[in-house]
Amino acid sequence: MEVKSLIDQWMKEEETLAHLFKQRENYKALPLMEHYTKKCKQAICLINDFEYETEANFQQMLPHFAYKPFNVEERLAFITHAPSHYHSFIQLKELFRESAKLHAKVSIIKKRG
Repeated sequence: MEVKSLIDQWMKEEETLAHLFKQRENYKALPLMEHYTKKCKQAICLINDFEYETEANFQQMLPHFAYKPFNVEERLAFITHAPSHYHSFIQLKELFRESAKLHAKVSIIKKRG
């Protein structure tokens, strides 16, 4: 899967999640949050030319990635600890936004070669 398609998937569901949190239907948002947290991790891996295999593998590789959002380890830990909280949604939204920017930056760097 490509980074762009992961980000596009997120953008389609972001409004749904925002609506669920606005309606205080956090329990309905939980499975989507868990799903898109994993998709965000996959995007970060792909930006760094790695495949997301397992959570343990991701945690082991993350500190070594050259391209990653600021404080990504702490932010993902927060989201994973409380995925049904509104602030976790905000963090995930920002991680996807920052990942999209990183993807664009890395694409330009690779083209210049």
